[in-house]
Amino acid sequence: MFKAEKDYYSKLFDQQINNTKIIWQNINRLFNKKSNEDNCVERLDFNGTIISNPIEISESFNSYFCNVGIDLAKKFASTGPMILNSIWAHLLILVFSAAQ
Repeated sequence: MFKAEKDYYSKLFDQQINNTKIIWQNINRLFNKKSNEDNCVERLDFNGTIISNPIEISESFNSYFCNVGIDLAKKFASTGPMILNSIWAHLLILVFSAAQ
């Protein structure tokens, strides 16, 4: 059953590879998302603090996504003693630091 479902969706997306509108319609249908659905986050646990103010929630998401690249690069640097990891991590830190 899983293979048949995978094949169906692969074919569905492959047929519309150049039509982003239909691709997004199919993605929304796949996740049963209604176009008028309200996806408001009412509460957020950010670094152990519960936030319910919509502006603070927005700023927390912004902070997270602005820093996720550099945070991952720092974690990548500490994953092992391999010189290649260290070189890639330093390059990623430079790229993400310059983007801020």
